[in-house]
Amino acid sequence: MKDGETVLVENTDYTVTAPSDPVQDSGNHAYTITGMGNYAGSKEVMFTITPYLADQFGAVYVYEDQNGKTALLEGTSVDPVDIPSVINKTVNHVTSNRVFTPGKASTVMLPFNYECSGEEGGTFYKFVDVKKENNEWVATMQETGNDANNEGTLIANTPYLFMPTATEMSFPNINGSVTLSTEGGGNCETADPGSHWTFQGTYWFKEWNYTAEELGRAYGFAGVAKDGINVGDFVRVDNGAKIRPMRAYLLWNDMPNAANARALTRGTAATEEELPQSITVRLVGSNGEVTSIGTLDSETGEMTFDSEAWYTLDGVRLSGKPTKKGLYINNGKKIVIK
Repeated sequence: MKDGETVLVENTDYTVTAPSDPVQDSGNHAYTITGMGNYAGSKEVMFTITPYLADQFGAVYVYEDQNGKTALLEGTSVDPVDIPSVINKTVNHVTSNRVFTPGKASTVMLPFNYECSGEEGGTFYKFVDVKKENNEWVATMQETGNDANNEGTLIANTPYLFMPTATEMSFPNINGSVTLSTEGGGNCETADPGSHWTFQGTYWFKEWNYTAEELGRAYGFAGVAKDGINVGDFVRVDNGAKIRPMRAYLLWNDMPNAANARALTRGTAATEEELPQSITVRLVGSNGEVTSIGTLDSETGEMTFDSEAWYTLDGVRLSGKPTKKGLYINNGKKIVIK
């Protein structure tokens, strides 16, 4: 402490009151400096102790402090995530700094199993299928809580669609600890049995270019309407599209997926021209009702809704605002026309 260039003497010119909490713990700590003798008044001085970086697995950081080990999912990183199961990395908490926009869905893939409590800052949807309905291709995603054999459970290394209600995704329902691993689980994809479609997760930064094997067969969310593509559709990724680790995209395979594939006849292999240019995304709630219809941005992985578009509950796009009484979907919400 100084008065100009004069160094003051503790317990003669001032006293120091230490914080009541243990000063070895991470967090913010406040000291109070109070004048005495020829000096009056007080001043609070704050300093911060940060957690110790114990491990790093690409875009997953593991910090340690008095509360145990916390895994941070770094949402802006392009570093690949690789956590072999032999490491047996157990943490007590998981946080994410990825920023979400409420009502604007994104793809996610997590390197741990988790039982949802409804306090994660949004709803997770699993991939069901892609089918042609009324000459329109429709991808259906179903709320995880509707699976009687796996209610509300997220499986490690399996891609999901996340519809946020908050700006952050959190995991408050970790009971003691959770194990991180990028092996096993859904093996980074969810297949539509017997069809050609998979919902493909990635732990790597991906960029599609003209030499990429998946170019023309991979689909991401379209964030803007252009060239006949509606906001709210899965669209074929173009040259230069990018996706960060712990995201997912839709992929067409030339051969049907293994399960039940023998029940189908492959026939002539589909050419690129036969694949749809856009695919409508339909979100189904735990009660089996359609809750939202929208699109993926192939560069950001976020889903948006066209405020001008109107849909029936089975996903059929209308030419304009309906005049017939009933329940419709507009801008990602159910609207009653009376």
